[in-house]
Order: sequence, then structure tokens, then C-alpha cells
Amino acid sequence: MGNNPEATRLVGIPTDRVLLGVYVLAGVFYGIASLLAVSRTGVGDPNAGQTENLDAITAVVLGGTSLFGGRGVILGTLIGAVVVGVLRNGLTLMGVSSVYQC
Repeated sequence: MGNNPEATRLVGIPTDRVLLGVYVLAGVFYGIASLLAVSRTGVGDPNAGQTENLDAITAVVLGGTSLFGGRGVILGTLIGAVVVGVLRNGLTLMGVSSVYQC
């Protein structure tokens, strides 16, 4: 819908239905992600996943996408995500405390 929902409505796009659909879809994805997190850890911790945003940004930057806009490649982002995941998993397997992994 962009920054101007009124202009979107005037073009003929049903903004209320689109907005409701986006929130419903986001809620479904959040629910699935929370079930996967609880099944992985066995604990429903409200503070879990606080560093996931930083991991995602790190993966995108390692993949070659500029933080100031411009061009990016999905394959580069996937490679960045693999690098971040391997490093995180390696630190865990080495026994490094999660406090120091942030």
C-alpha cells in the first residue's frame, strides 16, 4: 500500500482487506516460528530470539547488500546466512557461552 493508503484506495485496491490479510499472514508466520522455537528449545522464553535481527542484518551485509540502498543479490544473502549460521553453530559446538556469542 505504500506510504499513502488514500492514494492506494483511489486506485481501486481494497486497502482494508489488504491490510487485514497482511496482519493475518504475519500472525500465522509468527505462530509457526514460535512453535518451531519452542519445539527446538523446549522452553517458551519471551526473551528468546532477541539477537535474530542482528543475525539477519549481518547475513545481508555479508552477502554484499549495502545498508545505504542500492543493489543486492539474493544468492549473496543466502551465502551470508550460511556463514552466520556456521559461525553461530561452531561457537555453540566449541562450548562458548551464549552470553559471549552476541
